[in-house]
Amino acid sequence: MTPRVRLRGLSALLVSLALLAPLAPARPAEARRHRAQQQQQQLFGQAPQRRAWDRPVGHRSEQRLSGRKLQRQFRWPGLQEVVIPASAIKGPPTWDNIPLPKDHVAYSFKERDGRAGREVVVQKIRVKDIPLSADKVLRSIEALGQRFAEQPRASRPSVTRVSEDGARYPVYKIDVPAQGAQPGAGGRRTSGGGTRGQRPLNVLISSWVHGDEPVGPATALKLVDLALRQKGFRRDFNLSVLIKVDPYGKRRTPDGVDPNRAFADGKWIPATAALGQASDKKKYDLFVDLHADVEPGFFMISEADRGGVSRRALSAMKTQALLDGTKANPKVGEYDFKVLGGAETKGLSHCFDRLMAVRGVPYSYTMEAPRTLSPDQQVRGMLKLLRSTMYNVARHGQLD
Repeated sequence: MTPRVRLRGLSALLVSLALLAPLAPARPAEARRHRAQQQQQQLFGQAPQRRAWDRPVGHRSEQRLSGRKLQRQFRWPGLQEVVIPASAIKGPPTWDNIPLPKDHVAYSFKERDGRAGREVVVQKIRVKDIPLSADKVLRSIEALGQRFAEQPRASRPSVTRVSEDGARYPVYKIDVPAQGAQPGAGGRRTSGGGTRGQRPLNVLISSWVHGDEPVGPATALKLVDLALRQKGFRRDFNLSVLIKVDPYGKRRTPDGVDPNRAFADGKWIPATAALGQASDKKKYDLFVDLHADVEPGFFMISEADRGGVSRRALSAMKTQALLDGTKANPKVGEYDFKVLGGAETKGLSHCFDRLMAVRGVPYSYTMEAPRTLSPDQQVRGMLKLLRSTMYNVARHGQLD
């Protein structure tokens, strides 16, 4: 072998080693940011993995995790923390009996032992500092109406005000009808794998029943935008969205009524009556009422997990993002947790989801987002869980 050939072989070897050499490690700050982005994507990705819709019942849902990783509070601008003696509150602390100024609402609260006895740590915020205001929601609804006007006349989406003019709480209904329905992800399947039917799933989403939970309308508007943009969505779903626009930002009405306890005869108020009438126009397969809670994790509430569908839906979320009770005490507040992120309750007879269940909706849920997360994380996590629920009911639901 001549020296020139030997030199060429050595050069080729050096080039190969240079190509195979590992890349220089990222800077510590960049590495931490990359890990944080990966974790957020895992917990709150925009869309559930398709394989989650076909997972066996009980996958991951049987695991127990309290969700402590989500207990670190997100600091909204304008959020103030105050400590109130438990003796100053009549009975156990709730959203309604914590004494606060009229222009403030409680964002979260927690009872603890203090030096002078039991005390309640309350995070309060002024109504005007809540990120999603009624004006912003109304502008978004108006923009949707203009956007719909540009759609083809056949199967055109629509925006309708269903409350009376001058109502204290305007209620709007957004309908995005199915278009070009074909057997697909939305085609319901039996346990044996056969298609049960080809019609799209009729879905109704309700939001902002409680005025201090703006994650509801934010998620609902995101879902409507997704329905208009994503190819195939309108093939699989007939989507209707109800938004009760709340200019007060309070859990209760100025008259002291909790709207989500006013969906029954003798309990109606104008806002819930408008919601009840607008939700009685069609037979729905799935109803979801969007809320937020002080508990540190996402969870779904139903009277019973029919066919294990909610377990399948919850399996799309990471365990760290879901709320659960403990084996010793599965009850969290008024909710009895049967699986990770899945609660059952039979005592709240005047709630919206109960009304829809009585009307014959086979899958009726209340979905809660944790206030311990930033508004953006709440919306992304809620949207992921909501879409997983829709596709799991479509594929695995026990429907006619």
